Amino acid sequence: MNSSLANVGASSFMRLSRPPPLRNLRAFCAAARHRSFKAAADELFLTPSAVSHQMKELEEALGVRLFERKTRALELTTVGHTLLEEVEPLLEALDRSLAQIARRSGRQTLRVLLPPFFASELFIPRLTSFCAAQPQIDIQIDTRDPRPSSHPPTADVSILLADSEPQGLRSSRLFTVSLTAACSKEHVPSVARLGGEVFKHLALIVHKARPFAWTS
Repeated sequence: MNSSLANVGASSFMRLSRPPPLRNLRAFCAAARHRSFKAAADELFLTPSAVSHQMKELEEALGVRLFERKTRALELTTVGHTLLEEVEPLLEALDRSLAQIARRSGRQTLRVLLPPFFASELFIPRLTSFCAAQPQIDIQIDTRDPRPSSHPPTADVSILLADSEPQGLRSSRLFTVSLTAACSKEHVPSVARLGGEVFKHLALIVHKARPFAWTS
């Protein structure tokens, strides 16, 4: 059984038209070393469910089973052992090369995804003190999504507008956003009488970059 799995694994690797994401391979190596999704999640600052999901994606992409999932244990299959032996040294070599390049340049880059308003009004004004304390770190800001709700692989850190805690990510709540409607005195009786229905009877000013503002 193990030998047939190994043969299937080898042929599957050769047929791959698109390599699996690097994050999935890193998660696999961590889970394989620890024999635990939870321990791998702690190492990678993810949740166990996120690691489990990445392993499912990797197994589906390769067309093989990498782990034997038992009640109280996680064991590598023969193909899993082979993949770990092949991939882990490559990832270590990649990390060494990247670290050497970073040391030679003396600089690092932190990629941050955040809403445009948050960037201009709250984030950028506070960068002066951070840059003074960490002059070797360059900040790369991405504000292309006016209302980001998920963390993309192109960012190191994201500031998201969310109704609940994002699943599969380590997150910290910064603050709660509260919106208050203001109006002139002549509209007060209408607002008191109609409540939220008043907006159906008024012309709404919609910002081109924030078309979702009134609907949310």
